[in-house]
Amino acid sequence: MEKQNRIGLALACVAWLGAAGAQAQTVTTALGTDWFFTTNGGTDAGAFSGSCSASAGVLLSDANTADGDGDMYDNAWGIWVDGTPLSGALSISGSIATVAPQTLSGLSVSSEYRFSDTIEAFRLLASFTNPTGSPISVTVEVPANFGSDSNTTLVSTSSGDATFDLGDNWAQTWDASSEINTSVFYLPGAGLTPSSYTQTVFNCAGTQGLGATFALTVPANSTRRLMFFAGIGEIDGSGSTDTANATANAQQFNSFETIDSSLTAGISPAEASEIVNATATATEQPAAPIPVLPLPLLVLLAGGLGSLGLRRLSIRR
Repeated sequence: MEKQNRIGLALACVAWLGAAGAQAQTVTTALGTDWFFTTNGGTDAGAFSGSCSASAGVLLSDANTADGDGDMYDNAWGIWVDGTPLSGALSISGSIATVAPQTLSGLSVSSEYRFSDTIEAFRLLASFTNPTGSPISVTVEVPANFGSDSNTTLVSTSSGDATFDLGDNWAQTWDASSEINTSVFYLPGAGLTPSSYTQTVFNCAGTQGLGATFALTVPANSTRRLMFFAGIGEIDGSGSTDTANATANAQQFNSFETIDSSLTAGISPAEASEIVNATATATEQPAAPIPVLPLPLLVLLAGGLGSLGLRRLSIRR
Protein backbone atom coordinates (compact mmCIF):
# COMPACT_ATOMS: atom_id res chain seq x y z
CA MET A 1 0.00 0.00 0.00
CA GLU A 2 2.82 2.41 0.87
CA LYS A 3 4.45 1.70 -2.49
CA GLN A 4 1.15 2.36 -4.26
CA ASN A 5 0.76 5.65 -2.38
CA ARG A 6 4.25 6.73 -3.45
CA ILE A 7 3.50 5.84 -7.06
CA GLY A 8 0.20 7.71 -6.91
CA LEU A 9 1.88 10.81 -5.46
CA ALA A 10 4.59 10.67 -8.11
CA LEU A 11 2.02 10.44 -10.90
CA ALA A 12 0.09 13.37 -9.43
CA CYS A 13 3.28 15.46 -9.32
CA VAL A 14 4.08 14.58 -12.94
CA ALA A 15 0.55 15.58 -13.98
CA TRP A 16 0.82 18.85 -12.05
CA LEU A 17 4.20 19.71 -13.57
CA GLY A 18 2.96 18.93 -17.06
CA ALA A 19 -0.17 21.00 -16.70
CA ALA A 20 1.66 23.91 -15.07
CA GLY A 21 4.30 23.88 -17.78
CA ALA A 22 1.70 23.83 -20.52
CA GLN A 23 0.02 26.92 -19.07
CA ALA A 24 3.19 28.83 -18.11
CA GLN A 25 3.79 32.45 -19.10
CA THR A 26 6.89 34.47 -18.30
CA VAL A 27 7.81 38.07 -17.53
CA THR A 28 11.50 38.83 -18.10
CA THR A 29 12.54 42.25 -16.85
CA ALA A 30 15.20 44.58 -18.21
CA LEU A 31 17.36 43.53 -15.28
CA GLY A 32 17.20 39.91 -16.46
CA THR A 33 14.93 38.55 -13.73
CA ASP A 34 12.48 35.85 -14.80
CA TRP A 35 9.02 35.57 -13.25
CA PHE A 36 7.00 32.51 -14.24
CA PHE A 37 3.21 32.33 -14.07
CA THR A 38 0.88 29.37 -14.14
CA THR A 39 -2.88 29.30 -14.57
CA ASN A 40 -3.04 25.87 -12.91
CA GLY A 41 -1.98 26.86 -9.41
CA GLY A 42 -4.93 25.47 -7.47
CA THR A 43 -4.82 22.87 -4.72
CA ASP A 44 -7.09 20.08 -3.54
CA ALA A 45 -7.80 21.62 -0.12
CA GLY A 46 -7.27 25.37 0.12
CA ALA A 47 -4.44 27.87 0.47
CA PHE A 48 -2.85 26.53 3.64
CA SER A 49 -3.54 22.80 3.36
CA GLY A 50 -3.79 20.07 0.77
CA SER A 51 -1.46 19.75 -2.21
CA CYS A 52 -0.90 21.21 -5.67
CA SER A 53 -3.54 19.69 -7.93
CA ALA A 54 -3.11 21.46 -11.28
CA SER A 55 -6.60 22.91 -10.88
CA ALA A 56 -7.43 26.48 -11.87
CA GLY A 57 -5.60 29.28 -10.09
CA VAL A 58 -3.33 32.09 -11.32
CA LEU A 59 -0.10 32.68 -9.43
CA LEU A 60 3.69 32.69 -9.74
CA SER A 61 5.02 29.18 -10.21
CA ASP A 62 8.69 30.19 -9.89
CA ALA A 63 11.25 32.95 -10.38
CA ASN A 64 14.94 33.25 -11.25
CA THR A 65 17.26 36.05 -10.19
CA ALA A 66 19.35 37.89 -12.76
CA ASP A 67 22.47 36.03 -11.58
CA GLY A 68 20.82 32.65 -12.17
CA ASP A 69 19.59 31.64 -8.72
CA GLY A 70 16.36 29.72 -9.35
CA ASP A 71 13.65 27.75 -7.60
CA MET A 72 12.52 30.80 -5.66
CA TYR A 73 8.90 29.61 -5.50
CA ASP A 74 6.86 26.43 -5.64
CA ASN A 75 3.65 28.37 -6.44
CA ALA A 76 3.16 31.68 -4.68
CA TRP A 77 1.27 34.94 -4.47
CA GLY A 78 -2.15 33.88 -5.66
CA ILE A 79 -5.32 35.40 -4.20
CA TRP A 80 -7.83 33.11 -2.46
CA VAL A 81 -11.34 34.25 -1.50
CA ASP A 82 -13.29 32.06 0.91
CA GLY A 83 -11.12 29.09 -0.07
CA THR A 84 -11.25 29.58 -3.86
CA PRO A 85 -8.24 30.83 -5.85
CA LEU A 86 -8.56 33.66 -8.34
CA SER A 87 -8.42 32.10 -11.81
CA GLY A 88 -9.44 34.85 -14.24
CA ALA A 89 -7.79 35.14 -17.64
CA LEU A 90 -4.08 36.01 -17.40
CA SER A 91 -2.61 38.60 -19.75
CA ILE A 92 0.92 39.99 -19.86
CA SER A 93 2.04 43.27 -21.39
CA GLY A 94 5.67 44.20 -20.87
CA SER A 95 6.43 44.02 -17.16
CA ILE A 96 2.78 44.03 -16.03
CA ALA A 97 0.60 40.93 -15.65
CA THR A 98 -3.13 41.21 -15.04
CA VAL A 99 -5.72 38.68 -13.96
CA ALA A 100 -9.17 39.48 -15.34
CA PRO A 101 -12.14 39.93 -12.98
CA GLN A 102 -13.83 36.82 -11.64
CA THR A 103 -16.86 36.65 -9.36
CA LEU A 104 -15.95 35.08 -6.01
CA SER A 105 -18.37 35.16 -3.05
CA GLY A 106 -20.35 37.94 -4.73
CA LEU A 107 -17.31 40.16 -5.35
CA SER A 108 -15.66 40.97 -8.66
CA VAL A 109 -12.02 40.06 -7.93
CA SER A 110 -9.00 40.89 -10.11
CA SER A 111 -5.29 41.47 -9.66
CA GLU A 112 -2.29 43.21 -11.20
CA TYR A 113 1.38 42.26 -10.85
CA ARG A 114 3.85 45.07 -11.61
CA PHE A 115 7.46 43.89 -11.96
CA SER A 116 10.38 46.25 -11.52
CA ASP A 117 12.95 46.63 -14.30
CA THR A 118 15.52 48.05 -11.88
CA ILE A 119 15.30 45.84 -8.78
CA GLU A 120 14.27 42.21 -8.26
CA ALA A 121 10.83 42.77 -6.81
CA PHE A 122 7.19 43.20 -7.73
CA ARG A 123 3.95 44.73 -6.50
CA LEU A 124 0.70 42.78 -6.35
CA LEU A 125 -2.50 44.83 -6.23
CA ALA A 126 -5.64 42.77 -5.66
CA SER A 127 -9.02 44.45 -6.20
CA PHE A 128 -12.39 43.49 -4.72
CA THR A 129 -15.50 45.22 -6.07
CA ASN A 130 -18.92 44.85 -4.48
CA PRO A 131 -21.66 45.51 -7.07
CA THR A 132 -24.50 44.93 -4.62
CA GLY A 133 -26.41 47.18 -2.26
CA SER A 134 -25.18 45.45 0.90
CA PRO A 135 -21.72 44.96 2.47
CA ILE A 136 -19.92 41.69 1.69
CA SER A 137 -17.43 40.14 4.12
CA VAL A 138 -14.93 37.54 2.93
CA THR A 139 -11.79 35.77 4.06
CA VAL A 140 -8.82 36.52 1.82
CA GLU A 141 -5.78 34.23 1.99
CA VAL A 142 -2.44 34.92 0.32
CA PRO A 143 0.01 31.98 0.37
CA ALA A 144 3.61 31.83 -0.82
CA ASN A 145 5.29 28.41 -1.04
CA PHE A 146 9.07 28.77 -1.18
CA GLY A 147 11.44 26.68 -3.27
CA SER A 148 13.77 26.48 -0.29
CA ASP A 149 11.48 23.68 1.00
CA SER A 150 12.66 21.99 4.21
CA ASN A 151 15.75 24.25 4.35
CA THR A 152 13.60 27.37 4.72
CA THR A 153 14.93 29.55 7.54
CA LEU A 154 13.74 32.94 8.77
CA VAL A 155 16.48 35.51 8.31
CA SER A 156 14.85 38.69 9.57
CA THR A 157 11.57 40.54 10.02
CA SER A 158 10.51 44.18 10.03
CA SER A 159 10.87 44.31 13.82
CA GLY A 160 14.52 43.26 13.56
CA ASP A 161 14.34 39.73 14.96
CA ALA A 162 13.83 36.30 13.39
CA THR A 163 10.35 35.68 14.81
CA PHE A 164 7.48 36.39 12.44
CA ASP A 165 4.32 37.60 14.18
CA LEU A 166 1.44 39.99 13.53
CA GLY A 167 3.57 42.96 14.55
CA ASP A 168 5.74 42.38 11.47
CA ASN A 169 4.67 43.66 8.07
CA TRP A 170 7.45 41.80 6.23
CA ALA A 171 9.70 38.80 6.65
CA GLN A 172 12.74 37.39 4.90
CA THR A 173 13.69 33.74 4.44
CA TRP A 174 16.36 31.69 2.67
CA ASP A 175 17.68 28.14 2.41
CA ALA A 176 20.95 28.86 4.28
CA SER A 177 22.90 29.36 1.05
CA SER A 178 20.69 31.29 -1.41
CA GLU A 179 17.01 31.55 -2.46
CA ILE A 180 16.35 34.67 -0.38
CA ASN A 181 12.66 35.63 -0.32
CA THR A 182 11.24 38.90 1.01
CA SER A 183 7.47 38.91 1.60
CA VAL A 184 5.52 42.08 2.44
CA PHE A 185 1.92 41.65 3.59
CA TYR A 186 1.04 45.19 4.71
CA LEU A 187 2.61 48.57 5.47
CA PRO A 188 2.75 50.31 8.87
CA GLY A 189 -0.24 52.54 9.59
CA ALA A 190 -2.63 50.41 7.55
CA GLY A 191 -6.31 50.33 8.42
CA LEU A 192 -6.45 46.57 7.83
CA THR A 193 -3.73 44.12 8.83
CA PRO A 194 -3.65 40.31 8.72
CA SER A 195 -5.79 38.46 11.23
CA SER A 196 -3.25 35.64 11.19
CA TYR A 197 0.02 34.47 9.67
CA THR A 198 1.17 30.96 8.90
CA GLN A 199 4.50 29.39 7.96
CA THR A 200 2.76 26.26 6.66
CA VAL A 201 1.00 26.45 3.30
CA PHE A 202 -0.23 23.92 0.73
CA ASN A 203 2.12 21.03 -0.12
CA CYS A 204 4.06 21.62 -3.32
CA ALA A 205 7.43 19.83 -2.90
CA GLY A 206 7.03 20.87 0.73
CA THR A 207 4.72 22.98 2.87
CA GLN A 208 7.28 25.61 3.86
CA GLY A 209 6.33 29.18 3.08
CA LEU A 210 4.50 32.20 4.44
CA GLY A 211 0.85 33.11 4.28
CA ALA A 212 -1.48 35.83 5.52
CA THR A 213 -5.22 35.85 6.18
CA PHE A 214 -7.35 39.01 5.99
CA ALA A 215 -10.94 39.53 7.16
CA LEU A 216 -12.07 41.92 4.42
CA THR A 217 -15.39 43.75 4.28
CA VAL A 218 -16.30 45.60 1.10
CA PRO A 219 -19.10 48.18 1.53
CA ALA A 220 -22.04 48.29 -0.86
CA ASN A 221 -21.23 49.53 -4.37
CA SER A 222 -17.58 50.01 -3.44
CA THR A 223 -14.09 48.70 -4.15
CA ARG A 224 -11.38 47.74 -1.68
CA ARG A 225 -7.82 46.74 -2.56
CA LEU A 226 -4.98 44.81 -0.93
CA MET A 227 -1.40 45.63 -1.90
CA PHE A 228 1.59 43.33 -1.46
CA PHE A 229 5.27 43.44 -2.35
CA ALA A 230 7.82 40.67 -2.77
CA GLY A 231 11.51 40.53 -3.57
CA ILE A 232 13.97 37.80 -4.43
CA GLY A 233 17.73 37.56 -3.93
CA GLU A 234 19.25 40.67 -2.45
CA ILE A 235 16.46 42.76 -4.02
CA ASP A 236 18.83 45.31 -5.56
CA GLY A 237 19.98 42.84 -8.23
CA SER A 238 23.55 42.64 -6.96
CA GLY A 239 23.40 38.97 -5.96
CA SER A 240 21.49 36.25 -4.17
CA THR A 241 23.56 35.08 -1.19
CA ASP A 242 24.20 38.12 1.05
CA THR A 243 21.37 38.18 3.59
CA ALA A 244 22.75 41.29 5.29
CA ASN A 245 22.43 43.23 2.05
CA ALA A 246 18.99 41.74 1.42
CA THR A 247 17.84 42.80 4.88
CA ALA A 248 19.23 46.30 4.37
CA ASN A 249 17.34 46.60 1.10
CA ALA A 250 14.13 45.32 2.71
CA GLN A 251 14.02 48.35 5.00
CA GLN A 252 12.39 50.27 2.14
CA PHE A 253 9.19 48.35 2.90
CA ASN A 254 8.80 50.08 6.26
CA SER A 255 6.85 52.89 4.58
CA PHE A 256 5.23 53.59 1.23
CA GLU A 257 7.35 56.69 0.67
CA THR A 258 10.65 54.79 0.84
CA ILE A 259 9.70 51.96 -1.54
CA ASP A 260 11.48 52.01 -4.90
CA SER A 261 9.48 54.16 -7.30
CA SER A 262 9.36 51.36 -9.86
CA LEU A 263 7.06 49.48 -7.47
CA THR A 264 4.80 52.38 -6.51
CA ALA A 265 4.22 53.75 -10.01
CA GLY A 266 0.83 53.73 -11.65
CA ILE A 267 -1.42 54.10 -8.61
CA SER A 268 -4.34 56.42 -9.33
CA PRO A 269 -5.92 58.66 -6.67
CA ALA A 270 -8.98 56.39 -6.61
CA GLU A 271 -6.87 53.26 -6.18
CA ALA A 272 -4.79 54.86 -3.42
CA SER A 273 -7.94 55.69 -1.46
CA GLU A 274 -9.20 52.11 -1.78
CA ILE A 275 -6.07 50.30 -0.54
CA VAL A 276 -6.80 49.12 3.00
CA ASN A 277 -3.61 47.32 4.06
CA ALA A 278 -1.34 50.30 3.40
CA THR A 279 -1.40 54.07 3.48
CA ALA A 280 -0.60 54.77 -0.15
CA THR A 281 -0.13 57.97 -2.11
CA ALA A 282 -1.32 58.38 -5.68
CA THR A 283 1.57 58.22 -8.12
CA GLU A 284 -0.49 58.54 -11.29
CA GLN A 285 -2.17 61.90 -11.65
CA PRO A 286 -5.47 62.19 -13.53
CA ALA A 287 -5.35 63.78 -16.97
CA ALA A 288 -5.86 67.53 -16.98
CA PRO A 289 -9.44 68.41 -17.97
CA ILE A 290 -9.97 69.98 -21.38
CA PRO A 291 -10.90 73.64 -20.84
CA VAL A 292 -14.49 74.46 -21.76
CA LEU A 293 -15.31 77.98 -22.91
CA PRO A 294 -18.58 79.59 -21.77
CA LEU A 295 -21.35 79.62 -24.39
CA PRO A 296 -21.43 83.44 -24.88
CA LEU A 297 -17.71 83.45 -25.69
CA LEU A 298 -18.15 80.56 -28.11
CA VAL A 299 -20.93 82.49 -29.90
CA LEU A 300 -18.75 85.59 -30.06
CA LEU A 301 -15.80 83.64 -31.46
CA ALA A 302 -18.02 81.92 -34.01
CA GLY A 303 -19.40 85.27 -35.12
CA GLY A 304 -15.93 86.73 -35.43
CA LEU A 305 -14.67 83.83 -37.48
CA GLY A 306 -17.75 84.07 -39.73
CA SER A 307 -17.18 87.79 -40.34
CA LEU A 308 -13.53 87.12 -41.16
CA GLY A 309 -14.59 84.51 -43.73
CA LEU A 310 -17.05 86.87 -45.42
CA ARG A 311 -14.45 89.66 -45.55
CA ARG A 312 -11.93 87.37 -47.26
CA LEU A 313 -14.58 86.26 -49.74
CA SER A 314 -15.47 89.87 -50.67
CA ILE A 315 -11.79 90.74 -51.17
CA ARG A 316 -11.34 87.83 -53.59
CA ARG A 317 -14.33 89.02 -55.61
